[in-house]
Amino acid sequence: MLNVYYRSEGEHVIPSSEKRLIKQLIDNYEKAGKIGRPVKNTKDRVVVGYGLSLFQLLDLDEKNQILTINVWAKYVS
Repeated sequence: MLNVYYRSEGEHVIPSSEKRLIKQLIDNYEKAGKIGRPVKNTKDRVVVGYGLSLFQLLDLDEKNQILTINVWAKYVS
């Protein structure tokens, strides 16, 4: 059994230009009272790829079976 806990440190402190743009676009979309995804046809699908690369092993607590690692996450759409 594998339980995954994802935590991103510092992500909310200084948002990237991309994240600020997405937030602005979604906020404006929500203000218009529309529900759902901002697509022309609701049957359109969005394929999102996700990659995860192990970067660093930080800690292994064998007694409690907890592995702490650093990873690189990559999203591709």
